[in-house]
Amino acid sequence: NGGELKLLMNASKQAHILYLANNAVEAKPAKEQLERTGYRVEIVPDGTDILSMTREGSYNAILLTHHIPGCDGMEVLRKLRDGGSLLPIVMITEYGDEDIAVESIKLGANDYIIKDATGGYLKLLSPLIEKALHQAFLDQARTRAEEVLQNSRRSRGDILRQVPDIIYRLDPEGRITFISHAITQYG
Repeated sequence: NGGELKLLMNASKQAHILYLANNAVEAKPAKEQLERTGYRVEIVPDGTDILSMTREGSYNAILLTHHIPGCDGMEVLRKLRDGGSLLPIVMITEYGDEDIAVESIKLGANDYIIKDATGGYLKLLSPLIEKALHQAFLDQARTRAEEVLQNSRRSRGDILRQVPDIIYRLDPEGRITFISHAITQYG
């Protein structure tokens, strides 16, 4: 409902972003832009630190620079996804190479942005993070709903196995679409 979406949007604006950047000075405008829109941003210069930091669970999303000293953004992305991280990730590059975009999306990045010299990309960062956080929320909700459905089906199956009567379901054309295990007692 609308109230739930509003709550989600307010919660995502308070999200804690981990920004893996090759240069803290160059990353400062992005950090300031995101903080103006309500995000908390922590800049990290080393890809190996980001892996241990995300395990602590205090971050809601990751901004990942493609080129960083001593580590490649794609390598970090691959390690995060191989390690089971479900945090939303937005890849940032200065090159605009479509191969990088395709590879980052295939590796599990939620989105991709080109860091242009004029700084126009800064206006897009907050909406991209918002979108990535929203998608992560929807993915988690879908996973929870699927788990509830599976548990419900298991529970229903357990109940039906204990009922001695034959229970069946017919479709509108009169075809049997379900029949309980009790039928095996009479077969």
